[in-house]
Amino acid sequence: MTESKFVSHTPESAPEGSSRMLAGAQQKFGFVPAPVAKMASSPELLATFQQNLGAFDKTSLTAMEREVVVLTMATFVECHYCVAMHSTMLAGQQAPEELIEALRAGEPLQDARLEAIRKFALAVLETKGGVADQDIDAFFAAKLHPAERPRSGAGYRHVHHVDLRQPADPRRTGRAVREVPLGGQLQLIGRRTA
Repeated sequence: MTESKFVSHTPESAPEGSSRMLAGAQQKFGFVPAPVAKMASSPELLATFQQNLGAFDKTSLTAMEREVVVLTMATFVECHYCVAMHSTMLAGQQAPEELIEALRAGEPLQDARLEAIRKFALAVLETKGGVADQDIDAFFAAKLHPAERPRSGAGYRHVHHVDLRQPADPRRTGRAVREVPLGGQLQLIGRRTA
C-alpha cells in the first residue's frame, strides 16, 4: 500500500477551522481517529462529517444499534481501521464478543432486532439503495420506525421509490403513497404499484 498524500493533523497542526473539532474528538475518544485527522485539512469536510455523526446520534437507535449499522458498513467496504475502531467501541459498551465477531464476519446476529438492522443496512449497501419491498417489509416487521431506517444519500431515491425524471410531486410518480407522522413532520413512504 502506498503512503497517503493526506496530512494527518493534530489539534495543534490543523487549520483554524478544524483544530477545535480535533480537540473535541481527542477528548471524546482519548485520541484523534486517523480518518478524522486526515479530514481536518478541510474544515468544511470535517464539519459536515461531524454534523452527520451528530444527526445519526440523535436517532432513536441505541448506541449499540448505531454501532451495528456502522460496523456492518465498515465490513462491507472493508475499512479495516473502521472495523477495528468500532469493534473497540462495541466492546466498550459491554457488547457480547459473539456479537462483535458475527458483525466482523458478516454473519447473522442472534438478537432479532439487531439482525433486522444489520440486514437492512446490508441491503441498502448491496443494492446501492434499491432495497426490495420484502427487505423494507422485514425491517418494519421488526417494529423499527421509519426514522430509524439507515440511510445513504445515494440510496434515498431507491428506498423511497422516487422517480428522478418527474417533479417532486407524489401524485406524478405512479406510486401509492402513505403519510407517516415523524416528529411533527410528515414523511412520505412510497410503495411501488403493480
